[in-house]
Amino acid sequence: MGVIIPALNGFHEYTTYLGVVTLLLAPAGLGRRTLFWALAALVTMAFALGTYTFFYPLLFQYVPGVSLLRVPPRAWFIVGLCAGQLAAHGADRLLREWLPRLRRRKGAIVPLPGPRGALAALLLLGGLDLLGVDSTLLEVRPLPPINAAAAWLGQQPGLFRVYSPSLSLPPGDGLHHLEGVDPLQLAAPAAAIEQATGMASLAYGVIVPPFTTNDPAHEHAAVVPNAELLGRLNVRYVASEFPISAAGLELAQHFGSTYVYTNTEWRERAFFDSGSGAVTIEAWSPDRLALSATGPGRLVISESSYPGWRVTVDGAAAPLESAADGLLAVTLPAGTHRVIAEFRPLTVYLGLAAAVVGLLVLMAGAWRGRRTLVAP
Repeated sequence: MGVIIPALNGFHEYTTYLGVVTLLLAPAGLGRRTLFWALAALVTMAFALGTYTFFYPLLFQYVPGVSLLRVPPRAWFIVGLCAGQLAAHGADRLLREWLPRLRRRKGAIVPLPGPRGALAALLLLGGLDLLGVDSTLLEVRPLPPINAAAAWLGQQPGLFRVYSPSLSLPPGDGLHHLEGVDPLQLAAPAAAIEQATGMASLAYGVIVPPFTTNDPAHEHAAVVPNAELLGRLNVRYVASEFPISAAGLELAQHFGSTYVYTNTEWRERAFFDSGSGAVTIEAWSPDRLALSATGPGRLVISESSYPGWRVTVDGAAAPLESAADGLLAVTLPAGTHRVIAEFRPLTVYLGLAAAVVGLLVLMAGAWRGRRTLVAP
């Protein structure tokens, strides 16, 4: 029913409304040329219904990769794409065939608009309809104010991460967090975080580390974190709504109900875990780290080891290693070296190339098949 009747103020992931104009025009676009879009819409509808049909469970059981997908209703955006294609063909048929036929009939009660006027009206009505529905699905509100603990942490020098087992720090505080909402989790980093925080995951959850109740402020009060493992993950401070008694964590500040601890086992964002080396961080961004490191030893960079990272030592590519906790590592010889770690995944460039090629093909097809709405 949501396809026809919009669920105002509903949940966006379960909204299936396609718009009155789209629903009226899409059936007119059905035909041999649009059979693919019609079939794709039907298949995706069955997929989006999840376990309410046999189709999704069948794919989940036997098609590799489907079990890794989350929230089947999100596939509904493909239905919207297909419906838009069908509606476009329906509008073309309306403007080319039906509207001229009505104009040729005598005794029309009201004057009919021309093709361009009719198309503009359809676009305006469709846009206003969808905008009106979509506006009820959004709630705009300011970020929560920065609390005293987050403000104090933001004033501390250096490059470090923070961790709050009680989610005591507000979103948008500008700090580098170990915890947070992360639907796309990697096995090794997730396991390292669980070991460091002492919170074992019984099942998949979008919050790392996992929470299982609606009381995050006190759920993990009995859990003792491992300061040494937190330190390897660059966690310098721990903020909590309950006192923590753990070796390596020393109380630094107390803001109302929030305790802030300093991790005496803290390690820099890059450090040597073997040998006698020293390292200085020159520059950092989410996908680039510039270091000055003096070896020998194995240099560990506290970022997740993932395909796409590239490390150069004195301008030459160096073989990457993975530390036991899934962090980046590279072995350096004796002497002072300039180390650059950059995240440059090949898949991003392949995707960009595919997008450019697809756009060029689309433009070429549109240029070749261009036709005017009004006969010369």
